[in-house]
Amino acid sequence: MKQLSLLIWVQHLFGKGHVRRMARIAAACAEQGMTVTVVAGGPDGRKAFRGIENISVHQLPALRTKDHQYTGLITQEGVEPNDVFWRMRREALLEVLAVVKPDIVLVELFPFGRRKFSDEVLALIEAARALPNRPLIASSVRDIVEPKVDVKKSAEMGTWLSQCFDAVLVHGDESIIELGETAPFAKDAGTPLFYTGYIAPEEAKIGPKSGVVISAGSGLSGDGLLSIAAEAGTIAATAADQWHIFVPPKVDAPSSGKNPHVFVHPFGNTFEGHLAQAAVSISEAGYNTAAEGLALGAKLLLVPYGEAGQTEQPRRATRFAEQGLAICLDPKGLDAARLIEAVGHAKSLPSPPALNLSGSSATPFILKDLREGGLAS
Repeated sequence: MKQLSLLIWVQHLFGKGHVRRMARIAAACAEQGMTVTVVAGGPDGRKAFRGIENISVHQLPALRTKDHQYTGLITQEGVEPNDVFWRMRREALLEVLAVVKPDIVLVELFPFGRRKFSDEVLALIEAARALPNRPLIASSVRDIVEPKVDVKKSAEMGTWLSQCFDAVLVHGDESIIELGETAPFAKDAGTPLFYTGYIAPEEAKIGPKSGVVISAGSGLSGDGLLSIAAEAGTIAATAADQWHIFVPPKVDAPSSGKNPHVFVHPFGNTFEGHLAQAAVSISEAGYNTAAEGLALGAKLLLVPYGEAGQTEQPRRATRFAEQGLAICLDPKGLDAARLIEAVGHAKSLPSPPALNLSGSSATPFILKDLREGGLAS
């Protein structure tokens, strides 16, 4: 059987959730014999892929968001990108495409998001379609996206999906939430949807369960959650029930108080190991941490981020709670006492119902089947 080549485009703007998810997908595809090339457009995009065997990573001139409200884009130097900068990115991307000549192109999030990168992505797709061996072109999207209020934008996204993509890989569980609930245009685009299951650790080593692990993003809400958790841990942590707080980069670590059983760590490689041993995971309701917590056997206590009109995390937290997968806690008025009480409720959650957490291993087989089945046209 011919070894398939896969080109992945991924662009993170603020947190690293997008590239962490795509790193798992890239690793799974490489393990199944694909030649994997990643083109990353966010700051330090290469870092998430370090240590993964048999893949190559190309860094585009990086762009990130100005602020948590995603009001605009800036370069690493803190200036808005001009036409020359965009042309540099596009030429670098198309150069990789011309060298790789992939059998499959996997675009992360677009057209369900990353509208500001539409010219770049559409140029990639146009050039890919012009290759002698026309590749399968698929979109990779998480379980929930931010719905578009603007009808014209939604219609344009539907047109892009219909005209430019052969398939959509939805990294979620259809029984929990359907993509069409937050992206209605996907129902009418005519592009087939394939639910892979959640991208999460598989065959993880889960240790004896005790204690609490706390993590959050680097926004103001995340900073507040970590501070409240530190206060709660000072009251509640014991030798048999330790609290471990993981702090993202560029966020001041909260004080652990005088309780020796509260530990503060920088977010990094030890996070999953602690999560695999934790009885409870306190976090916002981001995709990766929620899926990782369930896969590693922790009971979930979700405090969703919902600032600046963001609805993704509140939707996920609410749906997970409705399905018995988590305790959902309103961040408004949150204090240490409420958090400690909620931890108790989380510990008493029954074993969660079945949830498809096999997205990493399923994705390469779905892509292979689609490519070899001749879906590209």
